[in-house]
Amino acid sequence: MHIHPTSKVRKRILEYHMQMLHSVSIKKFLFAPIMSGQVPVFRAEEVQALARTFLETVNGSGLSFTHDEAVIGSMLYRVLEEFTPEEGPPKGAADPNEPLDLDTLTHRVIPDEVIDRMIRQGRVFHEGEAEAVSYCRTVQCDGRSCGDYTLTWEIEEPYDLFFYDNPKILKGGLVIPCVGTLDYRRRNPLVKYKGRSWRSLMPDEIIMMQDAISKAQGNVLALGSNTGLGYFAFMASEKETVSHVTVVEEDPELAAFFTSCTLPQFPHKEKITVIQANPESFMKELPDGEYDFCFEDCFAGVGNAISYVRMKKICHKFRQTEVAYFIEDYLMDKIMWGVFLIILDEFSRADGIPFSYDDDEEAVESELMKSLREMLRLEEIRRPRDVDRLMDPDTIKKMISE
Repeated sequence: MHIHPTSKVRKRILEYHMQMLHSVSIKKFLFAPIMSGQVPVFRAEEVQALARTFLETVNGSGLSFTHDEAVIGSMLYRVLEEFTPEEGPPKGAADPNEPLDLDTLTHRVIPDEVIDRMIRQGRVFHEGEAEAVSYCRTVQCDGRSCGDYTLTWEIEEPYDLFFYDNPKILKGGLVIPCVGTLDYRRRNPLVKYKGRSWRSLMPDEIIMMQDAISKAQGNVLALGSNTGLGYFAFMASEKETVSHVTVVEEDPELAAFFTSCTLPQFPHKEKITVIQANPESFMKELPDGEYDFCFEDCFAGVGNAISYVRMKKICHKFRQTEVAYFIEDYLMDKIMWGVFLIILDEFSRADGIPFSYDDDEEAVESELMKSLREMLRLEEIRRPRDVDRLMDPDTIKKMISE
């Protein structure tokens, strides 16, 4: 990559730099605590008191929030107040009657307008929403097991924060997470591995698979795709427009568990075939058009973005098979962070101004950074719009596929 450090290019890169700093703060002080389980479950009465205090605090400020938004907002502020560095270690449950200080350093770490978007994008799930009714009525999670895997239930207590959907990547690189919580006690199907929770059917799984389920038609291929619970395969096989579902799973023990414990309970199990194979190897040999729709859920979590990149390149050959990717926006967030680090590094070299992050290239998979550097090797930035083009996730998706 070659960058011409003109004043306009410098200004545009610094604008992205500021947005990315806000995204880093969100990941450190909100995403990481919630994902790692460091945030305590709030008591129902505490949340309601916090929500009332929140509404009283913003009353007269010209802002308007619904009760559900106040619930999300008050919980977010408590988490941010506890986990920003200046506040020290987590303080435990706060006094719900204590006024919320909306002018703390938290706001300078993450601006008010960003927190406002997170609140309005947040969601309180009420009983009956985002529930896998037909799946839960059909599949008995009664402790049956095969090898180290067990099919059981988990109890999700109300007011535990989680991320219910892919994050929204805004123009400028800012990433807004979709924060959610339940206001009721919920029972979720759960697969345990060696006695530990491995994958459950929370609202995020249901919501993030909705689009793929709606698009599934004809002869369907599912790579990984929640193997164990098999929610996508279950829902796709229920559709009259789906003639068959082939599930490809690399782990032979997990494939055996699904085949012996979960699949026999499906009403349309005759429409489902399980193949034990490496997904990438399977896709490399697959002719275009053999399947009408493919849903890929084989990336082993948000951190394994390089698997998504490799699969995206493999699937570029398909013209007759529609391909959808689970948690694609989560993976693209990681990839766009890598792209920006490369732009910033090259800009620093060209402009002679050093930049660094606590979360630098070491936080991004080394194989991913190597792949991105090679992909961007011949790119040239002369004007601000060149920066905009490379910081557009759709541009990078196309470049990955080429």
